[in-house]
Amino acid sequence: MALDHGGYVFTLERPVHVEVLEGRIRGDLHRPIVDPLPRFDPARGAYVQIDPNVPEGIPVTVSRLGVITPIPGGWAAVTPPDAGMGADAGVAH
Repeated sequence: MALDHGGYVFTLERPVHVEVLEGRIRGDLHRPIVDPLPRFDPARGAYVQIDPNVPEGIPVTVSRLGVITPIPGGWAAVTPPDAGMGADAGVAH
């Protein structure tokens, strides 16, 4: 089975052996995801969908089936990640 395009590109610290076999696709999604999925912005804590009318992009959620849903309230409703620590990171002042 020859494939000339498609899929995602990942960079790993160590190579992982993967064996891809022909066969039936198992899961809930039986057709390809048509629209490109937005990228996750770790600094902002959300997936960002590009919109030419909104310079900062639109925060969205992405389901495991590829359904893209805008976050109600926009960026005001998104809490930036803090790794589970407060602003002082537990350091006494």
